Amino acid sequence: MPKNAAAPAQAIAEAEQEGRLYSTPYNRRDYPHWLDRNGDCRNTRAELLVAMSVKPVSYRDERECVVDGGKWQGVYSGEKLYAASDIDIDHIVPLSWAHGRGAWRWSREQKAEFANDWDNLLPVSASLNRQKGDKGPDEWMPPAHDYRCEYLSVFDSIVDKYQLEYVPAERRIISRMLQACGEALALAE
Repeated sequence: MPKNAAAPAQAIAEAEQEGRLYSTPYNRRDYPHWLDRNGDCRNTRAELLVAMSVKPVSYRDERECVVDGGKWQGVYSGEKLYAASDIDIDHIVPLSWAHGRGAWRWSREQKAEFANDWDNLLPVSASLNRQKGDKGPDEWMPPAHDYRCEYLSVFDSIVDKYQLEYVPAERRIISRMLQACGEALALAE
């Protein structure tokens, strides 16, 4: 038996005792993303850009594999985006965030499903996606105030869909935020 074979079990027990989640180290390569599942040369990113553009897209190549331009609504900022090179496809629930909250236990196939799930993907400005990084809603919210409640609701639904686990402090903060959003919606009606 390897020298540190008991280390994961001990680390899991320590994490539970301290009220935090245990996970193995995150590696983005463990989450196969931007797959071409239907073999048409367009990966998940390209398929999403085509589907979400409000005008016909242009391509960089004759085969129409790589999207070059279109018109997208950057919901995080409210701005219009026209060049695919200015767009990142954001994982609403970031891969590394999910990893630390239960996804580390998943098979490679489950990780690929999560990484390519359209429910969890949005075209956003590259700068805002990088600003967000691997933060949850308790640490980052879209600058477009009118989109925050929808963002929070979608984030929470993805957490629920994949049975991820908030840490207690996140759960308290996000529950209060969801409650405030519900009250704000009730006032608007």
